Amino acid sequence: SERLPEEQGNCLAACVASIFEVPIEQVPDLREKDWWPVLTRWCQERDVTPMYFSPVKGMLFPETYYILGVKSRTLPNPGDGHAVVAWGATIVHDPNPKAPMGDWNDYEAEDATMFLRYWPIARAPARGANQGGARA
Repeated sequence: SERLPEEQGNCLAACVASIFEVPIEQVPDLREKDWWPVLTRWCQERDVTPMYFSPVKGMLFPETYYILGVKSRTLPNPGDGHAVVAWGATIVHDPNPKAPMGDWNDYEAEDATMFLRYWPIARAPARGANQGGARA
C-alpha cells in the first residue's frame, strides 16, 4: 500500500547518512517513487556511484557497508519496504527503533545497493600505467 511520506520513516536516507557518516539532514529525501536519480546525483557529488543488485541467500557479500532493501517487519504491509545497513552478511544497523535487530536471515531481502568510489575520466590513470596489477 502507498503510505504518505510523513506516515513512514526515511529509512533509506538514514542508511545513506549512516554509511557516509553525515547528518541525515545532508541526505536528500528518498521517500519518493523516483528516488534513484536523486540518490545517484547526491552520490556523484561525492565521487561515488550507487550500484544496485539483487542479493541471493548464501551469496558471498563484500566486506563493505551496503544497504539492504528488505520487507518491513513492523509496517502493516511488509511490501511497503524497509532499508537496513549490512556489512558482509551481517546486519549492522536498522534505523527503525521499533524493529528487533536480527541477522541477515531474519530479513526478507529484496534488493541491495553498494557504493563504489569512481574516478572521472579526466583523473583516470593512463592506459598501460603500472597499477600493481597482474600482467598476462
